[in-house]
Amino acid sequence: MTTQKLQQFKHIYLAEQVRELDRIAINEHGIPSYALMTKAGRFAFDRALKQWPDTQGFIVLCGMGNNAGDGYVFAQFAQAKGIPVTCITFGDCDALKGDAKRAHDEANKLKIHITPYTYDTLEAHVNIDVIDDDLKSIVIVDALFGTGLTREVNGIYKDAIAHANALGAKGCRILALDIPSGLSTNTGIPLGCAITADLTTTFIGHKLGLVTGQGKQHSGLVELSELEIPSSLFSRFHNTQTEHRIYSLDIASQLNALPKRLAHAHKGDNGRSVLVGGNYGFAGAIMIAAQACARLGAGLNAVLTRPEHCPSIVLMQPEIMAHTGLDSESTSTILSSADVIGIGPGLAQDEWARSWLERIKQTDASIVFDADALNLIADNTHLATKSDHHVFTPHPGEAARLLACTTADLEANRLDAVRKLQQKLGGHIVLKGAGTLVAHPNGEVMVCEYGNPGMASGGMGDALTGMLCALIAQFNQTLPLNQIVDLAVNLHAYAADREALNEGERGLLASDLCHQARQLLNGLN
Repeated sequence: MTTQKLQQFKHIYLAEQVRELDRIAINEHGIPSYALMTKAGRFAFDRALKQWPDTQGFIVLCGMGNNAGDGYVFAQFAQAKGIPVTCITFGDCDALKGDAKRAHDEANKLKIHITPYTYDTLEAHVNIDVIDDDLKSIVIVDALFGTGLTREVNGIYKDAIAHANALGAKGCRILALDIPSGLSTNTGIPLGCAITADLTTTFIGHKLGLVTGQGKQHSGLVELSELEIPSSLFSRFHNTQTEHRIYSLDIASQLNALPKRLAHAHKGDNGRSVLVGGNYGFAGAIMIAAQACARLGAGLNAVLTRPEHCPSIVLMQPEIMAHTGLDSESTSTILSSADVIGIGPGLAQDEWARSWLERIKQTDASIVFDADALNLIADNTHLATKSDHHVFTPHPGEAARLLACTTADLEANRLDAVRKLQQKLGGHIVLKGAGTLVAHPNGEVMVCEYGNPGMASGGMGDALTGMLCALIAQFNQTLPLNQIVDLAVNLHAYAADREALNEGERGLLASDLCHQARQLLNGLN
């Protein structure tokens, strides 16, 4: 990653990248493949007992690939610890190959109970093989499919996943090895169906599918082991990567990287922000954005809106300057002096809205495009010229309109979608949703690992627009825009997490985020 070194980050991988790292470790670095499998099985077993020390039985679902080998190794550690374990197979074990075959044969020699799966429910195996009636003391270990799955799950595998998830709903714990079976490694979308795990132990590197789309829902707590692969190997691999550079950032390190305010600073030093929107019936959207911008420290804050809304904005937050009039002299002065302009919250799509977009695209300021500004651009691409100083913040519906596809098509591959949007529009693309993706002009993509379901409420995007404008206004002279956008996205989501921790997810409002985000920016706990 090319931004400031103080920002600690972790690499996020696609399936093909993990396979290449695995190949390099084995073929070029001389690490025996079975040694890696043994370390994976050991790590998963240790984490399972750490998470659930009261475990009294394991049921390991073993497919026909290397993921099954991890499962058979796991079973060996369980037996060595004296915990009852059963391996349920899903094919002819004689057809297993390589390390998976070796792991199966060693488990068989140790007389571990290995039995084939039938269309009978997994409950039957629980009743037969586990002596404790308390389902919470049983852990189902998912070793059906690894990261290479690309086809839809069907047949006995689909049946087994459904039964495993049903047992999980009744109290069984579910551990997934590397990735929940059925979940696409690269998209976070279930391939027909997927295991819903309580804990996922993933190996070598973090996978994109675990942190975006439906990945969080299916993965539960995720813990990583790099399997003791030397760091020099990772460094060499990263130096050769020219595309698919994906990462996530730790909010604490981002905040620590911010420059402190000078003791003699004045309001002009902290930037001038202008927010445009609030058409008839949508005053609340521009109010949310404006308040977020002011509370996060922009020095001067102006709103351009319908005249009927100006008194409400001033009453809500008298520090915000509310103006109207496309062609007034004061409007020209405000726009020409702005460091950043945010347009879209409550904008609507009438002639008034289009006129504002036409006016703003002529400015030299950084521009944040949100909400109906994006919908207007989808139908009139000339309303946004390409610039590395532009930020676009679509939710999936808006992104689908920009790409002229369905929302389902877009959600099927969010990484591909955010890259296409960046190529089409230029600038920085914030594709909102679970595991928000941020694509930058340099080809890098950040994944936001913060956020919670409470954010599924009106106005959250307006708050993000305000936060983006506040941070751009303050730091556009001292920090790269990549870094500012990444911070705004993580800060917005992490503030929501803090508020949800204090007050719960239900009833979380966009206007609740300002207090938490302000505290975070000021280093207050």
